[in-house]
Amino acid sequence: MSGCLGSSGDLLGIIRAVKFSISQTGEQSRSQGKASIGSQLEAQLTGANALPEIVSFSVPVFANPLVPVVETVTCTLDVDEMNAKFSLQPVPLDIDRAIAAAEIEVGVRIENYIKSNKLDAATFVVLAGRPE
Repeated sequence: MSGCLGSSGDLLGIIRAVKFSISQTGEQSRSQGKASIGSQLEAQLTGANALPEIVSFSVPVFANPLVPVVETVTCTLDVDEMNAKFSLQPVPLDIDRAIAAAEIEVGVRIENYIKSNKLDAATFVVLAGRPE
């Protein structure tokens, strides 16, 4: 997440302030011919009220450093109290939207390059596929 948090503020500081505590109690009973063991597991989370439900990341869409296109990908932040873990899930179709926007941006850059260098636009074809 280094360098990608952008508008998400101090997310790492907020996550570091969250404290997990898990306690387990058990009981056991025996009688003639049977035995039972019961346990109770309780997880408690403190500091979670400061956690945002939605987090936005500004990420480079393409791995190629020669094509620096950055788009925002929105994720939901969920907490698993029992396992003391956080999970980030991209909002449905947000990655696809970011890729499509980046492809459009590359097309615009190519068109602007052709125009600014007064190249013959008829000799260049910019293709972008779209499923029908």
